[in-house]
Amino acid sequence: GWHSPAGKARGRSLKVCIDCSPLLVRSAGVKTYLHHWLKALRGCSPDSIATFLEPRDNQHLDHAGGAKRHFLRLAALWALNRTGDRFVSRFVPESSVFHVSNLLRRFPRGPKLSATVHDLTTWLVPQFHTPVQRSADEAFAGVLRSADGLICVSGNSRRDAERILRLDPRRMTVIYPGVPGSYFNVTPEESEAAARALSLRNPYFLFVSTIE
Repeated sequence: GWHSPAGKARGRSLKVCIDCSPLLVRSAGVKTYLHHWLKALRGCSPDSIATFLEPRDNQHLDHAGGAKRHFLRLAALWALNRTGDRFVSRFVPESSVFHVSNLLRRFPRGPKLSATVHDLTTWLVPQFHTPVQRSADEAFAGVLRSADGLICVSGNSRRDAERILRLDPRRMTVIYPGVPGSYFNVTPEESEAAARALSLRNPYFLFVSTIE
């Protein structure tokens, strides 16, 4: 587990609270990353992890929807983004570190703030993003500038954040996304069945990203 010197003195573990709002919406990479990262963290140190706005049915990924099922939590997210940080502090579980997503704009007072930098494509290739996406990322850039520590999913993302957003590289740590164990357990029979279902014939090109 994770322990701070002060926490050891009081016999308490360091508690990390993770903002789970991306799990409420239709998404792709960020939602997949958060889902599996949270699952892995709980497997390593379940008593050290708390969550905020986590849906009750997040045991599987549903990229096709989710918003209707999570209407009340999305309404709460909308309301919290229009209030002050002090109001948000009343609803976030007590923690030493709060890891925020790109959907939440208000943060609890007290905990250290962290976030994940996935990419800066809205600055690098803005023509492939909508005005809403660009505006949201610009707002999240303010969060990144105020964070105490940042996770970058690649060395390239770290260099882009330093160059474009002028972020201090000493606050950024590269932690590559992991690969869930289920991807290593696919049998040849399952692969062949999937290929038949999708009418795939060699050679083919597998594209796993979004259009951006």
